[in-house]
Amino acid sequence: MYVANLPLLDFNALNIQVLRRYRQAFKLNVKARSSKDDLVLAASRHFNNYMVDEVDTIARFLYTVHSNKGKHAFSIDLQITRHADHILTQPIYLV
Repeated sequence: MYVANLPLLDFNALNIQVLRRYRQAFKLNVKARSSKDDLVLAASRHFNNYMVDEVDTIARFLYTVHSNKGKHAFSIDLQITRHADHILTQPIYLV
């Protein structure tokens, strides 16, 4: 697998409401009323441990763009996989 030298995501720069939404969307094992530091730690661990199937993601993106030509807003379902038996799908909305 190709790993690019990408800048790291600074979860400390995110608003606590964004971190709470991330926790909720990905069902992180941290309490709902956790401190920002706890949410940052949980979100960064989760984010860094997930692997993206690049080929599948690009194929889905191209298919969605092609099938939605002329539309101004559409959603893309990206599969983010950590293990082959655990797949989580989150929609991303482009405007």
